[in-house]
Amino acid sequence: MAALEARGIEFVSAEIEMIPSMYMELTETTSRCSRRCSKCLKTINDAQDSYHNASK
Repeated sequence: MAALEARGIEFVSAEIEMIPSMYMELTETTSRCSRRCSKCLKTINDAQDSYHNASK
């Protein structure tokens, strides 16, 4: 991380996270549904993190 900071590169997270091997493009309808599902998951105390493979 020090090498990145020395070059002026900012990063949001330094944690190991899940990276999908395949992305899925969403339609407008499925995109809305996915966002709604993501918001619901954030309200559940037992759900600490959630991941998806949707691309913009």
